[in-house]
Amino acid sequence: MNYLPAKLVKLRKHYNFSQNHLAKVLDIDVLEYMGYENGRCVPGYNQIRKLASFYHISFTELFRNDENATLFNVRKGSTDEVNISYFLKEKSFFAKAVDKIRDYAKIHPYRWYGFLFLLLCVFVSFFVLLKVGSETLPYTPTINDTYRLDVSDTTVVYIDNAGAIRGSGDNANGQISNLSTSPAIKVVEGSNFTIALMADGTLQSYGLLGKYAKELDGLSNIVDIAAGNGHVVAVDNKGRPYAVGDNSFGQCDVSSFSDIIRVYATNTGSILIRRDGKAQYCGSFMGSSMLKNHDYIKGLDSSENILALIENDNKVYYYAKSKVFNAVSSWKDIVDVACGDDFIAALDKSGKVYIDVESEVIRNKVAGWENIIAIAAGNDYLVAFDGVDIYGVGKNSYHQYPVTEDVKAVLPTVSNVKVTVDGKYLSIQFDKVENASEYLVSIDAGIGYTSRSVANIIKFDLSNLEDGKSYRIEITAIGEGDYEDSNPYAFDYIYHQAEENNSSDNAPTVIETPFTIDMLIGKTKTNFEAYLLGLGVDKDRMTGIEVDEECSGDEAVILEVEGIAEFEKITSSELKEREISYKYCKVE
Repeated sequence: MNYLPAKLVKLRKHYNFSQNHLAKVLDIDVLEYMGYENGRCVPGYNQIRKLASFYHISFTELFRNDENATLFNVRKGSTDEVNISYFLKEKSFFAKAVDKIRDYAKIHPYRWYGFLFLLLCVFVSFFVLLKVGSETLPYTPTINDTYRLDVSDTTVVYIDNAGAIRGSGDNANGQISNLSTSPAIKVVEGSNFTIALMADGTLQSYGLLGKYAKELDGLSNIVDIAAGNGHVVAVDNKGRPYAVGDNSFGQCDVSSFSDIIRVYATNTGSILIRRDGKAQYCGSFMGSSMLKNHDYIKGLDSSENILALIENDNKVYYYAKSKVFNAVSSWKDIVDVACGDDFIAALDKSGKVYIDVESEVIRNKVAGWENIIAIAAGNDYLVAFDGVDIYGVGKNSYHQYPVTEDVKAVLPTVSNVKVTVDGKYLSIQFDKVENASEYLVSIDAGIGYTSRSVANIIKFDLSNLEDGKSYRIEITAIGEGDYEDSNPYAFDYIYHQAEENNSSDNAPTVIETPFTIDMLIGKTKTNFEAYLLGLGVDKDRMTGIEVDEECSGDEAVILEVEGIAEFEKITSSELKEREISYKYCKVE
């Protein structure tokens, strides 16, 4: 149970304050403060600290889950006119000392002036030495509501009101398995990994390639993070940036930057905001050359075709390859921005979401969202978070967000997939899917390696693959109009340099790498069923059983799978002939 709302009401009424006065103290809108007391909104870290200081109680006492709160005896006056000094039952030792100094100054004014001058010199010297001896900037990790949600093209992650990290959607790389329940400040999502900034300034990673995860584990006092498709950017309390992961476009070349206070990431780029408000960047992304035109960036998001940002005036500015968004210029008081391949969305301080997109159906659905605290976008979908529930519009192939309406017809899964290594490329070929607009192919290399194509053959550069390493390859037929994306066709492939064949006369052959049962345990029930369907398993051969064990999250998770022995290696072709039964936990 959350006792904070009742405790805030109890404190305010005891001291005879109005809600309007408390809103002024916190420098927020009175409606937002009213939300704190009725439980609709949750105050951020800084707001909790201000409230604790204002009521002369500890942060822990105000935030802990009980009804107790220290109430000082005060002389009540009219509303909002209680003097804070009344909270103090007796003057402290320090206050008494100040009184004595004041009396001494009245008797010996010239000696007092000399003492003040000497004290000033000591303080100036102290801060000069501090500046010379240390580069440390104030370490103040804070909870910002807009930091509580992020997405990739297949996965949604967010921080709930208790500070725990939640996720939904694709979990093929373990990016949303065993997420932390300890208080987190910010969560970001790469193409197939999750990174969390914890309250103690450390980072936790899920699904990230081992060598990069190890580098992140060594970082501390981190105050901000961001993630692109395959790289992570962070900055510590000394203003020093760090970057690990894919550096194909130079997106990790941040070592020459300094005095950084915030970081952002595009798919293949990094944007760092200095203390003076100027932006520095590296890598490749849409609109990079335009950043010099903006003095202070308060928010940013990007897609392959669009770069959108929030400036000091709380308005949205954008750069797009070939599309004009007329509605953007009318948006005001914006606190968060998100963009996909063909849309821009924004969130204002009242919790209203705006979207500039061609689809009237999507515009109408987004217009109905209320009390939103954060938004995020993949290439072809938008999600919003109100602190409790996730809302979404657009593609939902991996069930990233809950569906509240009938879905369109789903495209058939691709078939006859063939892999061949020829010269410098790994070629993946498959039969065309009727009504598919294009195809999305991804290779799980621990940092994300994806390609889109309208053709049914896609080539990947072999220089990004390691000899002897196993890779999960997924192929999705992308739908539009009356069709939803297909379930992904997934299989494992072990790359060996010895397989290279420079002759293009050889016909491609089907590559099937066996996998084991441990790759299936831990998936959500929805993703597990979609995964098997993507491998060609008939739905009639799958039987699910709910057990009494309660789920730790909001979705049912696979606990056991029968039909495959514990250490058995099985190919997707063999799997199609099995009767698969599975057990999953019970959602409260």
